Amino acid sequence: MTRPIHYKGTEDFRGVTVYRFEQTIPWTRVPLPRKLPVAGITPESVAKTGTQMWYMTVRTFLVDPTTGAPVYGEEQHKEGDARRHPAR
Repeated sequence: MTRPIHYKGTEDFRGVTVYRFEQTIPWTRVPLPRKLPVAGITPESVAKTGTQMWYMTVRTFLVDPTTGAPVYGEEQHKEGDARRHPAR
């Protein structure tokens, strides 16, 4: 899955004016693997329990406006099962 990255303006980073870009990956369901590493546990048996894994990510990039070189990057990643993630 690809998501666009959006320009959010300029800011000061350690005394340097930089461009700020952000990318958000919304809550996304992670499919179970076809084969699980434990004998007797199958994707079907896990599905019967109602367990579903989800994740979301927000990425921030700060870029030098003159050279286009990345100055700083950050990723905020959250994971959860279907009973706890906010998208439910």
